[in-house]
Formats: sequence, structure tokens, C-alpha cells
Amino acid sequence: MADITKSPVHWLETVVLGDPANVALLTDNTGGTASDTLADVAGTYAEATLANQLASLTAKINAILTVMHAKNLLDAS
Repeated sequence: MADITKSPVHWLETVVLGDPANVALLTDNTGGTASDTLADVAGTYAEATLANQLASLTAKINAILTVMHAKNLLDAS
């Protein structure tokens, strides 16, 4: 088991991500529009709603990864 007492970032890098250089931004080909809200998918399915949700998740993940890279939290030591 990994030693998580060093820091959560160390655990994230070594156990979850492996080589930080392999963490790339996602490419959004959903055709949806990103926002900060994930809409409820009601009883009737709408492809546009799903595309917007996936675009929103992709944008948020990329924003988090960008900040982590900028603060050298994912860069190889």
C-alpha cells in the first residue's frame, strides 16, 4: 500500500497518475456548450443535454489540470 502520509499530491502522482507527463488535457469533441451547471437528465432523453454535460465536465477537468500544471503539482520532479 502507498504511503499517503507524505502528502495527498504525492499519493495522487505516484498511485493514481503515475508519470505526471502522461496527464494530458481532454479534447472536447462533444459539440456541447460548457457551463458550471450539470442539468438534470429528465425522463425524456435529449442528446444536446448530454453533450452539454460532457462538455462541462471536460472543461472543468481541463481547468483543474491547468492549475495543477501551473503550480507544478503534476510536473515531473
